[in-house]
Amino acid sequence: MLRCAVLACLLTFVLVPSAHAAIGDELIPYVDASDDVHVGTPSRHAVTVRFGPRAAKLYRSLRGGPYSSGCIAERRRGTSSGGHNELPRKRSRVTIAVTPGADVCFVATAARASDGGCINPRTVRDRECVRFVVALSDRGRAIVDEIKRTFEIGGLFFEDEVPFAELQQILGGDLVTLATPDALPPPGTVGVFDDGNVRVVAALLADGTRWFARRDGGVYSTNVPRLFGDRDTLTLF
Repeated sequence: MLRCAVLACLLTFVLVPSAHAAIGDELIPYVDASDDVHVGTPSRHAVTVRFGPRAAKLYRSLRGGPYSSGCIAERRRGTSSGGHNELPRKRSRVTIAVTPGADVCFVATAARASDGGCINPRTVRDRECVRFVVALSDRGRAIVDEIKRTFEIGGLFFEDEVPFAELQQILGGDLVTLATPDALPPPGTVGVFDDGNVRVVAALLADGTRWFARRDGGVYSTNVPRLFGDRDTLTLF
């Protein structure tokens, strides 16, 4: 099931606890100008992403092979796929085909044996790994934040066979115990409450909104939009 794959990715990517990034920040490869990755002004059909000198290491992991891309335009409630293109061998610009009004885009390449774990762009059957995600708007940055929190909550809530103490040993201070089911976790952390009957996993969005998944006995509830339906099809877009 994909929820197990998400947990595996969480544990693969966050083997060393970090005081500088939340769990989802390690999991979702979001890049922006602070990484020396610069997004151009989108045209009607494409946007270019330029990799500066400080992004050379990231580009070396991509260059010289085929890639696929896709975007989401929230206002149009649609996604697009840019098909497959070839990445230049020299550090250069990468072109992504966009949906008009796109907010967030990604580039994916074929999965490799050395990946260990990765996020699939669409379905678990895709043999591709998302290599980077960029935002094209303020709403796009909020969407990336929501995606990160969704994977954190979905990945940890639906896999309760791993003891909390073991998870916390791996994830460190990024995973905290909630004193009550409705408690707020500190920003940048994922909070867990579990008394054997009630189980809650919660995290805060950048704007302070508390997102959660909760089980009271056999009753499941959540305010995370992408966890309303089939949790086994949780993908990036």
